Amino acid sequence: MAGDDRGSTLEVYPREHTIAPGEGDAMAQPQIEETPLRLSCFHLAITTERSPQEILAIGAREGWRTVRCSRGGFFDIIELWLENGLLVEVLTGEMQDDYRTNVNLNLWRWKKQGAPAAGTEIRHRESTISTTRP
Repeated sequence: MAGDDRGSTLEVYPREHTIAPGEGDAMAQPQIEETPLRLSCFHLAITTERSPQEILAIGAREGWRTVRCSRGGFFDIIELWLENGLLVEVLTGEMQDDYRTNVNLNLWRWKKQGAPAAGTEIRHRESTISTTRP
């Protein structure tokens, strides 16, 4: 529980404790999965007021892969791999401004359509990125 004014909560259970959709109008139901999948087809990004050192310490304490990474120079995140199978991108206070500035529809359109033609320049924050390729 984040303790924020929105009541943000992220519940994490052991991998074999899954949640299945209910039948009809019934709510979701917990169930035990004997052979759960190790990796997931989705990830999420969350913000935190904790320091990078605190996030890295949580991962170390739990035995989960936890590493600070750059996402192509657009923003940094801490990859926190819950149960070493579900990626949670954690953005500390210092990382959130770059994320908000650089994660937008224009960036996603660029990624979906592929990189611009060689020689094209893209404005990225205060600098210009050249797409000149060998």
